[in-house]
Amino acid sequence: RAMDVPNGNFDIIPRYAQAVTSLATALGDDIRVFSMPVPNSAEFYSHKEYHTGLHSQKDMINLLAENLGDNVYYVDSYSILSNHADEYIYFRTDHHWTALGSYYAYTAFCREAGFEPAAMTDFTEGQADGFVGSMYTYISGYPQAAVLKEQPDTVYYYEPPVKTTMLCYEDATLTEPTQFPIITY
Repeated sequence: RAMDVPNGNFDIIPRYAQAVTSLATALGDDIRVFSMPVPNSAEFYSHKEYHTGLHSQKDMINLLAENLGDNVYYVDSYSILSNHADEYIYFRTDHHWTALGSYYAYTAFCREAGFEPAAMTDFTEGQADGFVGSMYTYISGYPQAAVLKEQPDTVYYYEPPVKTTMLCYEDATLTEPTQFPIITY
């Protein structure tokens, strides 16, 4: 497994929380603003020395939660991911979480937003083998990269039971949206 171990900047986190809070204030009471900070894989799989001090993602996330205004809904993704850290929730060769990790965070979001998440059994699972991701790309010039290439990830994906689309806007005027399917093949 290759991981990106973050170094926290504990001075910038309250400023970020204030920016999110200011956005929620500007949008008004009719719009709910959520903040869901997500730890990366190093928080659960790196040596314990990388879970303290400037490396503690838990401390960074807690500081953010403490500094968010009352008009921002905080979503605790950390706890649910921690509870499932023995599952395939982060790729070994990429810095992203897997669809399963994302699903668990989605359930935390649903709880905070006040609605029932779709059950995992409602989705149709598919898989793509042989995925080698960004962490491999970052270290591809070093001999250690061969280990990642020789042991690629499997991408498991989950097709929702309904057709889903998203709207994308070119700029802040929010005019002339382009519609795209969320899942493409």
